[in-house]
Amino acid sequence: MEHLDGIHYERFYRNLITDKEASLIYEGIEGETEGGETETYYCFDDATNDAYHDGATLSEYGNAFYFKKGKIYECIIYFENAECCGVNLYSDPTEIKDFVQELLRIVEGDETAPYVSRADFLSENPWTEDYVAELKEDSLLSKTTESLLNNLDKYGFSALGVILHNKIDEVGPEATGKAISQMVEEEMHYNLQTGIKHLYDKCGKDDAYFKKMYNLTDNFIETYIQVYNNRLPKLEKHIANRAEQNFGEPGALWAKENGYNGYLVKDPEDWAKLKGPVGLAIHLCGCKNFDQVIENESQQEFIKHFINIFFFTLKEIGKLPSFYKENLKTMLVTSIEALYHGDELNWGLEKEEGILTHSLSAWLNSEYGLDFNNYITEDQVPISYSSEDLALFGVNGIKSVEYPVDYNQMAADLLANISGGKE
Repeated sequence: MEHLDGIHYERFYRNLITDKEASLIYEGIEGETEGGETETYYCFDDATNDAYHDGATLSEYGNAFYFKKGKIYECIIYFENAECCGVNLYSDPTEIKDFVQELLRIVEGDETAPYVSRADFLSENPWTEDYVAELKEDSLLSKTTESLLNNLDKYGFSALGVILHNKIDEVGPEATGKAISQMVEEEMHYNLQTGIKHLYDKCGKDDAYFKKMYNLTDNFIETYIQVYNNRLPKLEKHIANRAEQNFGEPGALWAKENGYNGYLVKDPEDWAKLKGPVGLAIHLCGCKNFDQVIENESQQEFIKHFINIFFFTLKEIGKLPSFYKENLKTMLVTSIEALYHGDELNWGLEKEEGILTHSLSAWLNSEYGLDFNNYITEDQVPISYSSEDLALFGVNGIKSVEYPVDYNQMAADLLANISGGKE
């Protein structure tokens, strides 16, 4: 909005009234009832009489809004003598669209509004057609985005293809694609980028999947998925927001200053500081420890972060230092809840038994076809794992680790699977 200076306000106002190219949108003036309530009266000619019947005292000033050549003029009217004493200009398309949206809200929700219905308003103001079309598009985009965000929360990144297929059925590919683009560009969901990479990985490899998800056409994939495939998630904004929700502004400040802001840890030495995949997943929830994850009911988010860490590590393992292939076995061992029971870190994961091992094993089965049961040793004879190696991933205070699952073979099979998938 721009206040116009250097003009004769009264003459400007009178010219608008008689100008055939200008149209009155509405007049409005507020009044205060004896009970202290504020009422708005939408026609100057009727305002005095209507206020009298309501027992209301009118304000000294009212407003008259006119539309002319793509602009809206707000004339400030001294009500007693109907003299204009100021003019504001709305020329920005976004401002005008917001004005139309607010007036539609009034028309649809106020019995005393200046128009009897939405249809009446649109009929009397044909210039609003383009703005109303944009508002419909904005509303569709907002609802589509909200739905996609809710489904990502509920089902996780691996379901993105199904989520998009169903949404395209509902609103079409353009609205769905625009929502995806907005979500990526504005970093609206921590799990979206993982889902995009996961979905794009299927292209050219899983024809059966895309036959079922027929709405995910080559054009849709190229336009809205491929373009974002090489991005890594930016999680600083997400972590800060989650920490602020949980612990207020000091929590957000702590998260920014002390946290790692991504799933892919490229420097192996960072793992000890991060306390491994578990510690990193806790931090990505905006928390300092697992008790806070439970306190803030963030267990499902924690699981998704935990799995995302393994997703990106395995996806990029060929480009990462040799440490990752050599210690993949140990990284997998960090998913044993028993490691975190009663050690000096007091992790508290025993309160959610299975949150690590079960989640990771289910994901490895769905993504790589590795059946966790096949790695349980015969007669469940435990295998010993080095506590020194685990210390590389921030798991300290453990003298010995024995567990009846062959993570050596699991790591070897995973690496073979990944290597074979690239050939």
